[in-house]
Amino acid sequence: MKKNLILLGSIIFTFTFLQHAKCDNIQDYLNSSTMAVRAEPLAPVGLSSVSGCGNAVVTATTTESDVTMYWQGTNPDGYSTATVFNGSQTVTAMGTSTTYYYVRALRNGYCCDWSDAYRVSVIINEIPQLTLTATSTEICANGLLNTTTLKAGGGECTSWTWTPSTLPTTQEVTTSFNTTTTVKVTGSWANNSCTATKEITILVNRPETPVITATSGTLNQAMCKGTSQILQASNIGSYGIEWIIGNEVVGTQNTYTIDNISADIALKVQYTDATNSCISDVKDLPIKVSEITANFTSEPSTVAVGGVVTFTNTSLGATSWTWTIGSDVDNSNITTKSVYFYNAGKQTIQLTASNANGCSDTKTDYVTVGAASIQSLQNSGISVYPNPLKDILNIDLAGRNANVNINVYSMMGSVVLTRQIQNVSGIEQIDLSELPSDVYIVSLTINGNSYMTKLTKE
Repeated sequence: MKKNLILLGSIIFTFTFLQHAKCDNIQDYLNSSTMAVRAEPLAPVGLSSVSGCGNAVVTATTTESDVTMYWQGTNPDGYSTATVFNGSQTVTAMGTSTTYYYVRALRNGYCCDWSDAYRVSVIINEIPQLTLTATSTEICANGLLNTTTLKAGGGECTSWTWTPSTLPTTQEVTTSFNTTTTVKVTGSWANNSCTATKEITILVNRPETPVITATSGTLNQAMCKGTSQILQASNIGSYGIEWIIGNEVVGTQNTYTIDNISADIALKVQYTDATNSCISDVKDLPIKVSEITANFTSEPSTVAVGGVVTFTNTSLGATSWTWTIGSDVDNSNITTKSVYFYNAGKQTIQLTASNANGCSDTKTDYVTVGAASIQSLQNSGISVYPNPLKDILNIDLAGRNANVNINVYSMMGSVVLTRQIQNVSGIEQIDLSELPSDVYIVSLTINGNSYMTKLTKE
């Protein structure tokens, strides 16, 4: 199609227009009263050869603001606005040969102002076809079946990287896991640096750690010597059980009896299946003997009637104790006590010691009380009165001028009052008002001679 145009004076320019698919309404364009001559859009910039693994990104830019870029695929003669270029284009293809992709520029608003087609070379390298296998995808945290062998393969991979990163960088790995783990391997090709990744999940079974209780009452890991208890597993499920002392399995039933314990036991418990392929963590269950030994000393161990013996508690592991002397019981936890004996013969002394675990032990000993060496006040001329009394005790030495030691004992032998009086010649009064109502022993030592009497305070 030709059209004559008079632009300058009498000079006539003749333009020839070649219509193509993108200029369907060129006749309207030619009938326009105004025509402008425009330069062809400039070539895109930034085109360079690219390569990639599985895909690649080709990039170009234009310096003209009224131009839009269009990718034409692999067709150098194409005119299409189907793929608008906005800076970059992702190209996906397979193969290792060079492929050319074309881009054209079109001036905005003009259907025929296309640039030439410009090309960029693209090499798409094949992604390695990686495989990952495991000898077992289900293992146990403990036991015979606690490892699996992982193997990567496929393609031309020459190196492997594993996740978790603690695994070695070899094609085949034998390992174990404590918990269910997803393993990932990345294989690399040396010839084109392409990589591929595969992953596999290894399920890790783990029987619960044994929970041990007592069949009666509370589990006692500090047992009293000579006692017994029956232990049982409360969360065994479908597994078997092993009760272990040292390296020896001492029981395989759900319950285990500790009978008449005499020494500490380093007991361990674990759950297991029939072939020991899957076992639980070991439960340490030390059972200790709660040590307690009742003991005391007697000083002296032989006295005459009216004599005093001092008892001292030397028990081991005790937190409380009770003295039993004859028919008298003292649970005041005193460590040292002095007891006055006024009956001749063999006297029984018993100390029962206890600890915080409820364990107890008893020590029994004897004190020999010989014939009386203490004189009776009868026919001595010495008077102690009133008896019974309420507050004031009168001691009449019948005119003696003497030094007197006065000791008042409880019936348990504890000294509750002591007085030393010099040069007594008349009646000496002792205030006992602060003593509770009870029966007491009054001991008098006068110029080296000893006397005693029983006194009742109301």
